[in-house]
Amino acid sequence: MANFAYYDQLELKINSLITERKFKEAFNVCKESILQYPNESRFPKIKERIEKAVEEENENIIKNKLEEIKAMWKEEKFLEILKTLKNLLAASPNNSKLKGLYTDAEKEYRKQYEKLNEKFNKDQRKRLDSVLKENPNQLTEDLYILTKENPGNQNVKDLVAEYEEKLIAKKIEDKSELINSNKYDVIENFLDELRKINKFSKKIQDVEMELKKRKLEGEIVQTKEFVYGGEKHLDTLVKLKKFDKAMQAAQEILKVDPQNEEAKRVLENSAKEYKDQLKDLAAESINKNFQSLKSEYEQNKTKFIKI
Repeated sequence: MANFAYYDQLELKINSLITERKFKEAFNVCKESILQYPNESRFPKIKERIEKAVEEENENIIKNKLEEIKAMWKEEKFLEILKTLKNLLAASPNNSKLKGLYTDAEKEYRKQYEKLNEKFNKDQRKRLDSVLKENPNQLTEDLYILTKENPGNQNVKDLVAEYEEKLIAKKIEDKSELINSNKYDVIENFLDELRKINKFSKKIQDVEMELKKRKLEGEIVQTKEFVYGGEKHLDTLVKLKKFDKAMQAAQEILKVDPQNEEAKRVLENSAKEYKDQLKDLAAESINKNFQSLKSEYEQNKTKFIKI
């Protein structure tokens, strides 16, 4: 049996919440009542009334907020406008007027941001240029502070990277005499210090490439000088018929210049000449020993045994 008195109490409670403009609580009570008492027709009607009241309330809120936005627009507070419109759109996502205003506010904010960013860059460049010129050792600390105060700001990251590179370039220029010398260990230590500023610096990479090139050129020159001196030495050894020494010298040249045709030729010829030289020495030694034995035999035949 339907308890109309209880329904009346529920209706009274819901209407009281509506009067107090507690629409969310009223809506929740009404929704629970519909679920519990699906055959009672009054609650769906009250639900429709709440939804209409909420819609009217939202319209009033939007209307008032739009008046506030007009004032903010004159003051160019576009970021605040965007935040306000975002909240309004959450309540009224299909409101075309709000959508249009949000799009316009985004464009204006983007323009404003670009102007502020341009001014920021201009001011920072002026300040950083002054520090780089007057007190370059302070620049690293200033760039660190700038990064810390603007975390995640890509514009600041690019600015910091640019001035790190300028600082490295200045330090390299100040040490140009060292850079152009052959004190490679000292130069490498200097570059290690610069890498603490920015280990990915292109300027450092350029210096490293130049050093490698100079080292290679130096090695090539040394090799050529060694080979040239070695070839002259080879010629002397061959003329003196010191073929064993000539072979050793040719092998040393071929270690640094494997394609050296002169060294190959001398090595091959000296090997033959040295072999013949050894044969002659052996024959001479045998002949000498034979003559010695023959003389000794003539002098004292009793020492020798005849077979």
